Amino acid sequence: MGDDTGFGAILGLLDPSAPPEAHRALREAYLWARELYGDQRRQDSYSVLTHACSVAADVSRFGHRDPEMLASALLHDVLEVTHASPTEIERRFGPRVLRLVEALTHGPGEPTAVSAQRALEAGEDAVLLRLCDRLDGLRRSRLRSPLSRSRFLAATHETYIPLAEQHFPALATTMRQALREVEQTLE
Repeated sequence: MGDDTGFGAILGLLDPSAPPEAHRALREAYLWARELYGDQRRQDSYSVLTHACSVAADVSRFGHRDPEMLASALLHDVLEVTHASPTEIERRFGPRVLRLVEALTHGPGEPTAVSAQRALEAGEDAVLLRLCDRLDGLRRSRLRSPLSRSRFLAATHETYIPLAEQHFPALATTMRQALREVEQTLE
């Protein structure tokens, strides 16, 4: 199966009472994500896999430690940036993971509000994943171009913080703090 560097940290996110098959499923999701993302980089220069692992860590931090949520966090960008198909995701991980990954997949040029609305329509789990995805992007937004960063921060203020306040107040607090930190470094 190859090198499992990084998987130990991901496994630590799982509910300690999870059965062995949950460990195997999460390991499969991590290894497949690592294979699919390869050396791809995001706009902020971080690897896509590093980003996906950070999203999974935040999902766990905000109380969702089940293997399907963590697998969805690890795989949330696969339809956007890899050759993975919805059929393959469903075959490997089931309909819930597919539904969550699809809810987080951005269409080309898609407005932020549309993406947030799709997550909202898919339910609380998709909203949490979308917000954790945004939180990780927010933490790394200093590395974006000035125009990209300006748009990203505006959309965070206008769309994502209100969504977090409505559904996950503790996450909203964390997002506001991260936003303040970014804005302070730009002053």
